[in-house]
Amino acid sequence: MAAMANHGLGRFDEAIGLWRRAVEADPKNKAYRDRLAYCQQVRQVRADLTRVEGQLREKPTDGRLHAKAGDLWMKVGNWQTAAGHLDKAVRLLPRDPLARKSYALVLFRLGRMDEAVRELETCLQLDPQDAACARLLETVKRTRNMHRAMRKSGRPVSAPATQPATDAGTGNGKPRAGSVPSRDVPSGKARP
Repeated sequence: MAAMANHGLGRFDEAIGLWRRAVEADPKNKAYRDRLAYCQQVRQVRADLTRVEGQLREKPTDGRLHAKAGDLWMKVGNWQTAAGHLDKAVRLLPRDPLARKSYALVLFRLGRMDEAVRELETCLQLDPQDAACARLLETVKRTRNMHRAMRKSGRPVSAPATQPATDAGTGNGKPRAGSVPSRDVPSGKARP
């Protein structure tokens, strides 16, 4: 489909126009509506990235801008670039638990489990009341231990999935307890 091709080529305005026409032709088609919303979201994230990267050229030591850039790169699935920005953010803002939590998520996605655990432990030291961070720390530790056991047994180990596990049996599409939230595709949205 032309809309998907345009999206894949980064031509979001063209893709959005085609998805709008598809929705107008079949307003009840949820897949069309979801793809339109997803393209609009990606276009906005890319516009935000352009703006934040421009601000970083003017203020390269602004930790908040690096944290924002890292979060935006996570949304488009560029984990390495996100890691670079979030590493700078935690060095510039060592007492910011949110930057550390975001950095831990990227480290987890990159398979750097021990580093992710250290960041989450620091996050909890900074904000002991952060229940979400505590749950994420337990999830990362379980995954790290599972990977260690698999390596020890000689089985192949891959990087963690970018999508959270869901309660497939219930059909509710909600993340399963203890799953790591995805930052690159909104929950419930179809990837075009």
